[in-house]
Parts: sequence; C-alpha cells; structure tokens
Amino acid sequence: MKQAFGILGKILLTVLIFVLLVVAGSTLLTIAGGQMDWSGQLVTNIAMIGAPLIMYAIFERRHRWELGLRQPRMAVNTGLGMLIGVGLITLSFAGIWALGGLQIISVHGDAATWRLVGIQFIVFAFVAISEELLCRGYMQGLIKHRYGLRAAVWIPSLLFALLHLGNPGILATPLPLLNIFLVGIFFAMTREITGGLWFPIGFHLTWNFVQGNVFGLAVSGTEGGSLMTSEVQGHPVISGGSFGAEGSLLTTIILLLACLFVMRIHQRSERLPRIGR
Repeated sequence: MKQAFGILGKILLTVLIFVLLVVAGSTLLTIAGGQMDWSGQLVTNIAMIGAPLIMYAIFERRHRWELGLRQPRMAVNTGLGMLIGVGLITLSFAGIWALGGLQIISVHGDAATWRLVGIQFIVFAFVAISEELLCRGYMQGLIKHRYGLRAAVWIPSLLFALLHLGNPGILATPLPLLNIFLVGIFFAMTREITGGLWFPIGFHLTWNFVQGNVFGLAVSGTEGGSLMTSEVQGHPVISGGSFGAEGSLLTTIILLLACLFVMRIHQRSERLPRIGR
C-alpha cells in the first residue's frame, strides 16, 4: 500500500510540475506576443516532456530503469512505427469510406495548405513524443519497476484514455474512450517488444497526422488544415462522428487485432531481439 501511495504521489507531482510549466510557458508566450493557437499547443507538449524528465532525474535515475529514449537503431524503430501507423489508419479510413461512413469532398494542394500541414506535422511530432514519454516512458516504467509488466501496461493505458476526457465528442458513444485505451495498450506492448519509445512515437505521429492532415478527419475530436476535405455521414458507430476515425467500430476491430498480435509476439518470447537490430 505504501508503494501504491508513493507512485500515486509521484504521478500527482508530475501533473503539478506540468501545470506549472504550462503556466510559465504560456506567460512567457503572452509577454513575447505569441499567438495561443498551435504555439500554445507546443507549450503544452514541451511542458509534458519536461515534467516526466524532471521527475525521472530527481527520483528515478538511481533505480536504473530506462525511460526508453535511448535504444539501438532509433531511426529504424521510428520509421517502422510510422509506416505501420500510416497503414492502420489508412485501413480504418478505407473501411469507413467503403461502408458509407464518409465522403471525400475535395483535395487541396495550394501553398497555404501545405504550409499549414507542415506546421501540423511538427505539432503532432511534439504530441507523440510528449504523450509517449509521459505515459509509456515515465508512468509505464515507474509502475513496472514496482509492480511488473501487467500493471504497467493496463494502468497507464487507462490514464492515457482519461487524459483525453476533455476532447470534444469523446463521450458521444463508448467507442472513442475504448479506442484510445486500446491504442494505449498497443503502444505499451510495442514499447516492451522494441525496448524503447521510438516505435510507438513513430506510430502515434503518423496515426494522428495522416488521419487529420491527409484524410481530413477529426483527430480525437479536434480538426485542423488538411490536404483532403472529408465529411462524415451515417451512423457514428461506423463513421466515428465528430470524434473522427477513433470513434468508429472499424477502428475498434483494427486496434483489437493489433493488440492481440503484439501480445502474442510478446508471449512467445519475453526477450525478443529488438526491432531493427
């Protein structure tokens, strides 16, 4: 029980440090005359990177468990994660489209759109790094060090889903919250299989970016500039509704199969060679 309260206290302290860093960063941004749109998102993500790094440096470095930022063949793991992320979100998009859950309205290729899409790629890179460092790097490592792998996979995945409770439309049906929980399980298992964070970071980046800035769907309920304009239609269980593809039953099926696949890989051997070696 003492260990459980210790871990809870560290998680709450991480949240407090995150809030303080956001306040400090937002204040500096306002003084500098920055616009609180995508630059505000970057401040949030930088704070989310800083908080677990500070906590790890103060409390965990001496325990000699790794956050997962250092691993062999980082570029290969990142690239493979990005490729699979593109593949699975494309499969989800194609399935929703084939079942009449969306229609493609137009395709854009003007300079302003490309500029906005480029900015969004950078933003989503920070989102992927910050959320994976917090949930799969710090929280998963902290819990695994005390309670083993099972708790380290399930608890941070649940917290990862709860972090998205403020997103528009997440409670419209049970599927958005379930799908974010499932993708958290997938990230956690691939972090264990590959021995680091860079596969889930790569997957997280392209899953969000392609969904929102290529296919023109909402990403966890939020929208931005895109190369395509798509419009959801029909029942939200198929289309995902205002939450995007992450609210679709087709995505649930894809993520369930992906989770079962990586769990099977891990069960076959707890000491698989790292991907990319």
